[in-house]
Amino acid sequence: LMLKPACSAFKNTSNLQEFRIRYDCGSSKLIFELHCKSGITKIYQLNYEQCDVLQAVYSKERCPSKVVLTARPLNECLANFHSSVD
Repeated sequence: LMLKPACSAFKNTSNLQEFRIRYDCGSSKLIFELHCKSGITKIYQLNYEQCDVLQAVYSKERCPSKVVLTARPLNECLANFHSSVD
């Protein structure tokens, strides 16, 4: 399940009246249904795929790099990686 599309379903919850989560086994989709107070229904269908966590293998000595960022962009970039990645 891709995390970024799943987070977009929860951007604005102030108008939310009802929330449902379903899993469709036939199409391997996780479905979020958001029912708003205004009567609008938003449906997010996210594909689910079983996969292994991948880790890149490289020599830190042969690939020197330097990155200069402020805290916010750095945190946004690092949020996309597995917590045990160095």
